[in-house]
Amino acid sequence: MTRSKRLHVSLSIHYTGIGFTSAAVALARHMPETFEPVLYLPQVHGALPPGINAVRPLPEFTPAFIAWRPSVVAWAKRRNEENLLRAIRREGPGAVVWLWPGASTQLQRELKAAGAIVIREMINTHQGTARRVLDAEYKRLGMPPTHGITDAAQRREEEVLSLSDFVVSPSECVDASLLEWGIGEDRIIRSTFGWSPEDFAGTSKAEIPGEGIKALFVGSVGIRKGVHLALAAWDRAGVKGTFVVVGAVEPEGESLIAPYRGRDDISFAAFTRDLASLYRAADFMFFPSLEEGAPLVCYQAGGCGLPIVTGPMGQGRLVEHGVTGFVADPHDEDALASYIRTLAENELLRKEMGQRIRERALKLDFRSAAADRARAFANKGLADGSA
Repeated sequence: MTRSKRLHVSLSIHYTGIGFTSAAVALARHMPETFEPVLYLPQVHGALPPGINAVRPLPEFTPAFIAWRPSVVAWAKRRNEENLLRAIRREGPGAVVWLWPGASTQLQRELKAAGAIVIREMINTHQGTARRVLDAEYKRLGMPPTHGITDAAQRREEEVLSLSDFVVSPSECVDASLLEWGIGEDRIIRSTFGWSPEDFAGTSKAEIPGEGIKALFVGSVGIRKGVHLALAAWDRAGVKGTFVVVGAVEPEGESLIAPYRGRDDISFAAFTRDLASLYRAADFMFFPSLEEGAPLVCYQAGGCGLPIVTGPMGQGRLVEHGVTGFVADPHDEDALASYIRTLAENELLRKEMGQRIRERALKLDFRSAAADRARAFANKGLADGSA
């Protein structure tokens, strides 16, 4: 019987059950027996799913008023990296580390010095690409950039990538950004993120007011996710219906959405963990994001049978133009408006696209995505340490 290869999965940001930390935990949880994942997490908000082998600096019963003090948060992150490094040194050269964003550069230097094989997970495009895209949009809007990607941050990412043996890319745009910034094809592992169908079971539907088509945007309400472009295209489309924007409004986003507040055909709602009820109540997802890796909300919406209108950044190896949705330049307001009208006026097309994207999304759940990662890691010689 072949022995499983230990896979050290490192998170440097606390687990909350949403966002990329949920993807990291779900992928580790569903890894096939080829690998034996051990997760290193600084803190956990709530509870981890069952079946997770985790190393944590703080006991599970630590009171929140202690666990979330800034000094304790910083200590937990440092201790988490120390726990990982200690385990790698015990295992010796050839230990495999699956490193998610947020780790210190010093940790990665020490991992390489210890002979570890490092797999770096990309949750967005290379910061050089992201910065170029976002700088252009802030300039177009006449606003000072507040995206936080500085020269120093970009240099850190370049060093981290140079210290990585392999880099996992979840989407077509991330592929392209890595190649643009000098990551060789032989180091890129193409895969996807995913979703958990069991989390979206049920029949309940949210109440969306108004008559006609129901479109849904889920994400941070700010420049990066393109909410201002979505609102302008919805306005241009002039269809009978309701556009529901769900998510926390970033400081820069308030001025962008202010002209649309108070309209009967546009609704703004805070983020909710009960996205399933919203997906079931909507007719399609409208997500012309400017910069992404592979948005989890698109896998979820597609899994719930919603066609998706998005930009290239939102495809995630899921949205195929004219088949499971529509893809257009987020700045092409006329094209986006046309696709909104097409879906609003053609119920049969919506149903056909919805069925096709659901079938595709069901093949991209976290269990399938984990199996795909395991095959890719094994093909790189990571299962037997021959990389």
